[in-house]
Amino acid sequence: MGKVRFPLVGDLYLILVLDDHSRFILSGAFFFRQFKLNVFLVLYRAFMRLGIPQGILSDRGSQFKAHHRYGEADYQWYAKKLGIELIYANRAQTKGKIERLFRFIQRDFVMENLHLTSLEAINEGFQKWVEIYNFYHSNKALDRECAAGEYTPSLRKLTSEELEFILVHEEPRKVLKTGSITYYGQYYKVPDE
Repeated sequence: MGKVRFPLVGDLYLILVLDDHSRFILSGAFFFRQFKLNVFLVLYRAFMRLGIPQGILSDRGSQFKAHHRYGEADYQWYAKKLGIELIYANRAQTKGKIERLFRFIQRDFVMENLHLTSLEAINEGFQKWVEIYNFYHSNKALDRECAAGEYTPSLRKLTSEELEFILVHEEPRKVLKTGSITYYGQYYKVPDE
């Protein structure tokens, strides 16, 4: 979700994972920045709690899809390692569910919590709000059912260590004059571009 202003904390961004079918919120948190590491942290929490999905729908933002001929975005690489099919929204209507949810969060959560004084308090309050939304909020599109009644967790699971190594492990490296990098003692050629 775009920038949200909490007067006593500052500008924050909400990163959220939503099940497209049931509208069940798998994971979400507010952050000061939209760093890709924050996206992977939210994905890690969702995958640890509820398993690894068969596919993920996203837009074509630079954090989700490489816009050049060579290479791939980190998100694409991680999805491939986890066996997740990447589906990109081609029409604005495809993203309508999450956009409507963002507007609802603005009205129902943000406006009621402008008095909070720390990022921790905001995220703690948001986690409580998510539980209420998932298990008690009736949705018109779901014939007045709550999201939890329609959601089915994935049976594909990894251990915390396996998932953490794939999603959170980061190794700084430099491109050598020979046009290659080293990673754990292995040399890899980098495309000339």
